[in-house]
Amino acid sequence: MGNQVALGFRKDKTIALDFDGVIHAYRNGWEGITAIRDKPVDGAREAIKILRYKGYKVLVYSTRCSTHQGRQAIKEWCKKWFIKIDGLSVEKPSSICYVDDRAVKFNGDWKKTINDIITFKNYIEEERKNK
Repeated sequence: MGNQVALGFRKDKTIALDFDGVIHAYRNGWEGITAIRDKPVDGAREAIKILRYKGYKVLVYSTRCSTHQGRQAIKEWCKKWFIKIDGLSVEKPSSICYVDDRAVKFNGDWKKTINDIITFKNYIEEERKNK
């Protein structure tokens, strides 16, 4: 996101969090760009508060941010749940790390990464499988 410097965000103190599945529990799945019915993921509000207290800028990225209505829905949901964030983006912003429930960590080993991709399940899918 090229305008982050203009907004005053420094990459070395910025973290990027995916919205659905990381902050918003997303148990009902996708119901539309403005439909955000679930509560926060357990511990998300407290974690964001701690990170901001420690001086990190917390940016949230989501495909919901592709429209004004989607951005407003996230802002209103965060306000409802008393979650303070520092910005929204439709793209992954420049940051020191990304927290995403649908990510595969790359460690420089493509053989392992291919296997991780083929066998991937996010934590919600794992929980459903184990019930």
